[in-house]
Amino acid sequence: MKDIPIQLRNHLAQECTTTCTLLKVVCAGSFAGRVLGFTSLDETLVYNDGLHTVSYTRDNGFVPSAYESSSELSPDNTDVAGYATNSGITIKEVQAGLLDNAEVTIYRVNYMDLSMGHEVIGYGKTGRQKPKGKGWRVAFKSVLRLMDQPINPTWSLTCKAQWGDSRCGMPLEWFGGTVGAVGDDPMRIFVPAGLGQEAGYFAPGVVEWLSGSNAGADMEVEAYSQARVQLSLTMPYAIKQGDRFRIRRDCDKLASTCKARGNKLRFRGEDFTPVAQAALMVPGAYAKVQS
Repeated sequence: MKDIPIQLRNHLAQECTTTCTLLKVVCAGSFAGRVLGFTSLDETLVYNDGLHTVSYTRDNGFVPSAYESSSELSPDNTDVAGYATNSGITIKEVQAGLLDNAEVTIYRVNYMDLSMGHEVIGYGKTGRQKPKGKGWRVAFKSVLRLMDQPINPTWSLTCKAQWGDSRCGMPLEWFGGTVGAVGDDPMRIFVPAGLGQEAGYFAPGVVEWLSGSNAGADMEVEAYSQARVQLSLTMPYAIKQGDRFRIRRDCDKLASTCKARGNKLRFRGEDFTPVAQAALMVPGAYAKVQS
C-alpha cells in the first residue's frame, strides 16, 4: 500500500485536481553529485522531497511515456524523452554518460500547494539511452525490473572476473600521458606522448581523460601503438593536442589471452564447455557427405 500524505490523498479524491509529475535524476559516475529535475508542468517548480531541494524545469521538454505499474510483482516500465537546449541538458553531456545508471524518482504533487507533499509513483535506475538528433530517450528500470535481471550466470565461455580485481589478481596499473598530436579523426584517434609500451599493449584498454573538454570521461581502446591510439567510439568533444590522460590495459576475457599473460590458473570461465553442434557430437563419429 502506498504511503500518500492525507492532504494529497484527499486532493486526489476530488473530481478536479491540480497535479503534475516531477522526475528527479541523481547522476552517478563522473557526474556524481549533480541532481537534475524535470516536470510535466509548463512552469518551473522548486520542491524539497526531504533529500534534495531541486528546481524542476521544462527546459528539456520532459515527456514521460505511459507509465505502467501494478500492485503485483510485475516490473514497471517507462521511457523518458527530452530535447537538448543551451540552458539544460546537452547532447554532448548525454553522450558523455550524464544519464548512465542514474537514480530516478518519479513524484506526483499538487503544483498549487506543494506543502501537501508527494506521492512516489516510480523509483529505479536509468537504462539504455538513445540520443537522436537534438533529442534523447532514456529507458527507466524500476527496482523490480532490476531484480528481474540475471546477475550470476552459472557458466560462461569467457572470464567472469574484471581485469585487476581480486579474482583476476593482475595488477591494475595506470600510465599517464599527453596528446602529442591529433589523428585524421580528432574525435577518436590521437598520437600519444610519454608512453613507451610495445604495440598492442593497451589493446584492449581504457583511456580516462584528465584535462581538456573530455575531462572525466573514459573510453575503450581499440588499437594501440606508440604512434597511434584509436578509441572504440568517438568522444563527446574533439581531442586536442596537450590534453592529459591516463591509460591502462584491459582484457577481452578469452582463455587464450589469460594464458598469454601468464594468468590461466585464475581464469574464471568454463572455456571447454561444448557449444552449438559440438554438444551433440558423439566421440568417434563422423559425417559423410553423399556425392
